[in-house]
Amino acid sequence: MKFVVCLEKQDLGDFANDDVTVGRIYELIDEDAGNGMVRVIDESGEDYLYRNRSDPPFRNAAAWGHCVGG
Repeated sequence: MKFVVCLEKQDLGDFANDDVTVGRIYELIDEDAGNGMVRVIDESGEDYLYRNRSDPPFRNAAAWGHCVGG
């Protein structure tokens, strides 16, 4: 299982306003879902595609091991 942390949601689109929270950790389903997209399980409990441009709003949470327990 892989996890990502949301660093910003400004460029994620209108649908992300209630579905992702900056600083929260989300399960990563597909890190290369095509066209620069990632698939994560968001606040709704469903998996959705989000843009992950060159300065990605989602980053690997492994570096945040103290938050995820390694």
